This record gives sequence, structure tokens and C-alpha cells, in this order.
Amino acid sequence: FEKFIITWVNLLALLIGLYYYFADFSRIYGLLILGTFFIVPFLIPFLKKFYSKENHIAYFEQYKSKISITISLQIIQKIITIYQYYLLLNFLGKITFIKNMIASFIVLGSNMIPITISGLGLRESFAMNIYPKYGISAETAVSVSLIIFFINNIIPALPGLFFIIKK
Repeated sequence: FEKFIITWVNLLALLIGLYYYFADFSRIYGLLILGTFFIVPFLIPFLKKFYSKENHIAYFEQYKSKISITISLQIIQKIITIYQYYLLLNFLGKITFIKNMIASFIVLGSNMIPITISGLGLRESFAMNIYPKYGISAETAVSVSLIIFFINNIIPALPGLFFIIKK
């Protein structure tokens, strides 16, 4: 269920980024944003109708109280990551926070495409093609994307590696 909420927040952020990045198609993306925001959460009760067993219904019921916490944590995580991009990109170049947010939403949305492990390569390809529109070189965009991946994924995994090696 948490993955459903995470996917919903990521999709919503991606569509918001696409809305501002592709201004010519803003009406289409605007409708998709509204649909994602208002229709997708109501799919949960609809899905419950297909599960008649008590354990499936209990599974969905246990998460009712955790929905707002999960959404809040996912939004906080997005804000922190966008701010990381903003700080690093302004250290190596110049970009406004709003332009960074639009580009970051799209770059981070690439993680939803299940082609590579942890989105490596795909996220950098998106960064390489999105950020130059806002005055950031492709090399800088790829470097920052890899640095943020290292900070957010590799460094937190190192303590776990210690316990694996210790066994």
C-alpha cells in the first residue's frame, strides 16, 4: 500500500513538472494532474470490492490511519531531494528554485520507469536533457544527479553493509 501512495505522489509531481515544462501541452497535463489527484485515491475502495476475503479487507483497513502520514513523508522526501538538487546546481551553476523544482519533478519521475536498477542511467539521461533548457550544462546535470544518488542511496546503505560483512 505504501508503494501505491509513493507512486501516486511521484506521478502527481511528474505531471506538475510536465505541465510547466511543456507549456504547449499544459491543458492535457492539467487534466491528467486533476485526474491523478482526484481519481486515483478513490481506486482503493473500488479495488476492495474485488477482494471478498476478510484478510484482504483487513489489509486495506489497517492503512486508513497511515495514509496522511505516508503522503506527508513522501512530500517531505521530495522537498529535501529538490533542495539537494537546488543547492548542488547553484554551487556548480545558476538556476532558480522554481525552474529547479520543475526539472527535478521530471527527473525524479523517471524513477517510475522500471528499466534500470534504481533508475541509474535513466535519471541521468532525463537530467541531461531537461536541465539544459534552464541553463545548466548536461555534464553538470548528470554529475549532480549521480552525487544525489550517492548521498541518498549509497551512503545510507553503508551501515547495513557493515552488518552483512560482520556475519
